[in-house]
This record gives sequence, structure tokens and C-alpha cells, in this order.
Amino acid sequence: MLTSTPSGNSLRKQFLLFIIFLPLFVSFAPLLGAEPRLPHLSSNDMTAMGIMRKSYAEGIAIPRDLSVVGFDDVRISQYMLPPLTTIEMSQSELARIAFQALLEDVQRKVPNPKGTEYVLMTSLVLQESTALSSKWTELHKREVG
Repeated sequence: MLTSTPSGNSLRKQFLLFIIFLPLFVSFAPLLGAEPRLPHLSSNDMTAMGIMRKSYAEGIAIPRDLSVVGFDDVRISQYMLPPLTTIEMSQSELARIAFQALLEDVQRKVPNPKGTEYVLMTSLVLQESTALSSKWTELHKREVG
């Protein structure tokens, strides 16, 4: 989702894509002590690949100990070991939406106080860097069994 919101006298763009924007080292630090290990959703595939590399160095097995998901489906992500699960989006559609938002904001005389929402369709490219949590599997077995 892309939104624009007013900020003081100027209109400031906020691009919200339902992903976590954290630098690699800040986002990785809590994962080392997390129990049970949580899935990590990166703001882009390159950051996710960095998480996978650091996990390997720390002895954290992907996806057994940690599930990793990237965002933007760069070609090299399919060649990672294991191949990276990622979220694909159309770059041309993102550019079209951003241009449309800019054009609408320039033509608007008064900023919309509630902001404007734009929808960008995405799709999950399921690879081998994700798995069900062992804790979830145990809880599900108890509920079903």
C-alpha cells in the first residue's frame, strides 16, 4: 500500500509496503536470542541474503531455526542455498503508481487530510528459506490430536 499524508505545510510521502525497514545488523541482533526463533521479513532480498549469510556464520540453520523472506524478487535470490522465499512486485507498476501519486499531489490545491491510498499487487514466491515453526507444529498436533 502506498499512502501520502500531510506533514505541516508540505505533503510528505510515506511508502508503506507492509515490510520491516531495519538495517541488517539491527534486525539480526534480536534473532540470536529469540526463542522460539521468529520468521524474518526483510525490506529487500539483498538484506535477506545478508541475514542468511550471518545466520550461516552463527550456526543458525535456514529454515530449520529461522525462516527468512525477502522483498523484490531479485534474480540471484533463487541461487541462494537454500533458495530465498521472496515477495514479487512489478517495478513498472510501482513506477506507474508513484508517478500517478506525484501527479495527483501536484494537481491537488489542498492536501487530503486523510492521505491517499494506492494499492500495489504483490505475490509470494515460495522457495526453501521458509518452514513452519516447530512450536506451531507441536501446538497444531495437540489441537488436532
